[in-house]
Amino acid sequence: MRLFIAVPIPDYVRTHLREAVAHFRDSIRSAPSEESWHVTLIFLGTMEEAAALTEHLSEMSEVLPKLFMPTVTLTHAGRGKASGQLWAYAQPAGPLMDVQIKLREEVARRVPVTAERRAFVPHIRLAHLQPAAEKNALADLPLSVSFVAREAQLWRSDLSEGQPRYETMGVIPLAA
Repeated sequence: MRLFIAVPIPDYVRTHLREAVAHFRDSIRSAPSEESWHVTLIFLGTMEEAAALTEHLSEMSEVLPKLFMPTVTLTHAGRGKASGQLWAYAQPAGPLMDVQIKLREEVARRVPVTAERRAFVPHIRLAHLQPAAEKNALADLPLSVSFVAREAQLWRSDLSEGQPRYETMGVIPLAA
């Protein structure tokens, strides 16, 4: 079981993402279901402390900055930082980054977790690319859509059957 905290994607944003996936259709090997699209804030890795973390979600919400709700602005779709993936990139704006940092601190205070070493790049994994597409040039597709992140969710993913299966384990309200 792998855990992560992510922002869910509103329906109207899915329309834009669907169009981006269609633009790259000749380069796509497989794509996760639209219901699994999310912006990961913190990848927690494989952990068995899901129940302990779920108990603390409302406490974590209370310590988050509430002056500005973070806005997620998707800037472009293109080759992901992870090999063989197509991503929609989100602008790493101040309030979104503040929430990400504060959530990371609050999770670490409550549950033993090893922090990821790689830099946080807010994105949505849209698809897996065909091997040939990885070798060829793939031009980015500009996107211009924003949404307010009203909540973050604790998600669990199971990789046992090929494509990950996702389950929401709890909600962290980001709005006052």
